[in-house]
Amino acid sequence: MLASYTFNTTYRPAQQGWKQFHNLRLLEGGQFEPNQYSPDLVWEYQQARLKYFQWGMVSAWVKKGEEKKGKKFAPIEMAFSHPQFQLPLRRNRCLIPADGYYVELGKKNGGMEKYKLSSPQGDGFCFAGIYDTWKRADGSLLYSFAVLTQPNKEQAYKHIRKPLILPKNIEAAWLNPYTDMNKVQKILQLPSGIRMNVQRVHELKLQEKQNWDHAAA
Repeated sequence: MLASYTFNTTYRPAQQGWKQFHNLRLLEGGQFEPNQYSPDLVWEYQQARLKYFQWGMVSAWVKKGEEKKGKKFAPIEMAFSHPQFQLPLRRNRCLIPADGYYVELGKKNGGMEKYKLSSPQGDGFCFAGIYDTWKRADGSLLYSFAVLTQPNKEQAYKHIRKPLILPKNIEAAWLNPYTDMNKVQKILQLPSGIRMNVQRVHELKLQEKQNWDHAAA
């Protein structure tokens, strides 16, 4: 499953459908993990705007004290039927800009293997997301989002769900709250909008890191 994602390059929207929005580059990019605040594109005042929402969607009706149980992912098979996803899917769709993401796979002998997926050209892309607003006890608002996920049809990774990456020419329709819901449903069935390179990540253990530091000194 998606463990974290990165955004350190430039996101360029499609040429059509984004008259109010230009190229996006964060002043400070980085790696974003669940429960952190991450950059999102939403539709406000007839234009796309950049916001920072918490990754882990807390629904408006969640009881006080249960806000830490936010949904990080929304499976496309449940998007129209799950009570937590229905209204955000209709009213609060968002785009999450990225240029790569990490997945973790459990090994048969225990432990985890980590992989990074990124576009061959290093281009930016967007996950499809939904968001909601929850009121804290002090009256302030928590904005938070979930990433839409879809089954993985690749034989080696069938048990690992993948984030829904939208083709660039579909992004404007996804973000627009007036898009017909029949079209939204068709968007959820689209294959991923980009083919990804897969690279295994080798994380140095403490002894390996010490040896590396010593060799580099």
